[in-house]
Amino acid sequence: MTEAAWSKPALAVGDFVVMSGETFAAAFRRPFAWRELIEQVWFVAKVSIVPTLVLSIPYTVLIVFTLNIVLIEVGAGDLSGAGAAWVMAAPDPVGCWGAKVLMEQRYGLGITVITGPATDNEVGRDYVNAELGIPAFNARREPEALVEVVRAAMTVWQAARPVGELATV
Repeated sequence: MTEAAWSKPALAVGDFVVMSGETFAAAFRRPFAWRELIEQVWFVAKVSIVPTLVLSIPYTVLIVFTLNIVLIEVGAGDLSGAGAAWVMAAPDPVGCWGAKVLMEQRYGLGITVITGPATDNEVGRDYVNAELGIPAFNARREPEALVEVVRAAMTVWQAARPVGELATV
């Protein structure tokens, strides 16, 4: 291998190491830039909350719609329970909070259970359970608990319907 072939990548890696060292050293230099940190955190929160909300609601609607179609195809259309349980998949605790606020204030609906990346760790699940008052289960790690919450909501919904009334899709 020629010197020119490996020298460019080696210089780039060296520059990265130097920049990392300078950044690490600057992190402990006084005064710490608290104002800049707060401004950047606020900016990231401000530009990410709306896309989170905008993506979580259509995703949930798509899942409910697809599930209802599958149930009708297999002959279980009466079990579709459109509106019996609202399962939200949220990417983070901010998305959970936003989904709860939006569903309650705009649509007058309560969320039955929350799943998704927000429930990947104990901190996210604890926040959703304690602060929002909504059960939170990770669909990969706790599928039985998630299904049980949805099943209980559907049982309550079915008990409240008149006998013979079909679910609308």
